[in-house]
Amino acid sequence: MPTRTSQKLVALIVVLFSITLIARLSVAEICRVPSRSMEPSLTPGDQVVVMRFHARDSPRRGEVVVFEDDEGRAWIKRVIGLPGDSVAVDGGRVTVNGTTLSEPYARKGGGHERSVHLVPAGHYFVLGDNRASSDDSRVWGFVTRESLRGRARVICWSRAEGGDVRWDRILTAIE
Repeated sequence: MPTRTSQKLVALIVVLFSITLIARLSVAEICRVPSRSMEPSLTPGDQVVVMRFHARDSPRRGEVVVFEDDEGRAWIKRVIGLPGDSVAVDGGRVTVNGTTLSEPYARKGGGHERSVHLVPAGHYFVLGDNRASSDDSRVWGFVTRESLRGRARVICWSRAEGGDVRWDRILTAIE
């Protein structure tokens, strides 16, 4: 009888083969998580499958997205504000259009800033889940629709800083 590890390895090989095939069809890509800004949802060493946005496709609040900055670097953050929204950040609390968000994914703390942002048309307000350790829309402003590459959907590979494979994170859906 196959062991749990061998079953996961076979599943991983099938998933990676499938991802490669899909990527060749320009539907998805794989991005590496470089920093702690999205902890606890994503950690350094995670590699995620990103389903590309299409012309009529727009992100929804709460989705984790990948986008490019002006220098072509990829960033991964969570969409908080949609075009036309008023986003208020007050320490660890985020309010959108007067309603405080429930954010079970967020690691709060470290921030005592107070700011209000009116999201312009064609733009999004994004935050890292690890609020105390994230450069995001609070620092560099809004993200344009054109710079969005896609939605992060699943962790397809994960290695700890020491190089060990984190089997428990592989094939974990990103919520």
